[in-house]
Amino acid sequence: MSTAIPRTSPIEHLLNGITQVGPRQTEVRLASPWTDGPPDNTALQNLLLGDLSGSTTKFGVKGPRAASFLESQGVQLPADIYATAAYGVEGLVAKLAEQEYILETAANDPVLEQLESGLSESPAGLLRVEHQEATFLLCGRRANEVMLQVCALDMSQVHPGTLVLTRAAVTSCAILREPWPEVLAYRIWVDASLAEYLWETLSTIIG
Repeated sequence: MSTAIPRTSPIEHLLNGITQVGPRQTEVRLASPWTDGPPDNTALQNLLLGDLSGSTTKFGVKGPRAASFLESQGVQLPADIYATAAYGVEGLVAKLAEQEYILETAANDPVLEQLESGLSESPAGLLRVEHQEATFLLCGRRANEVMLQVCALDMSQVHPGTLVLTRAAVTSCAILREPWPEVLAYRIWVDASLAEYLWETLSTIIG
């Protein structure tokens, strides 16, 4: 099986080059309105829209041996479909179906090397699935105010750590309410072909 495809952000041309350490030391690329440098802590607590697409690796594992393989690699798996568990450096593993999981973590996370080594042996009953969705982070006190303008579902009522397949600004996407007690945060996965539209919609709402 192939190794992870190097990630680039589908909205690279919309970013201003500023890298900011956000909640839980998550490294994000900021939306273009921050033209005068990184926002201060007050602004971060209020609202942050960031892009994680270029700094994370995401791929899926499916098949009758998916669970046993991942557990043999030390990955703690969620029990329920659409539930998530922590994985790697500020990453996660989500259960998409009884025999399918998706993992996302920092692109330079050392835990990936061992996992990639196991996948490269192409074990029977196991299929690697490449995922190239963009990953956005929306967090802060006003995060739900913004989310309510693009999503019919009130994500603040979703149990933390649950992945929801829904629509945001008419684009199909997956949204995770992060289980972070210190800040309300949403991780958004959207198809790369629709990433620019969704990013610009969110940026316009934020103003």
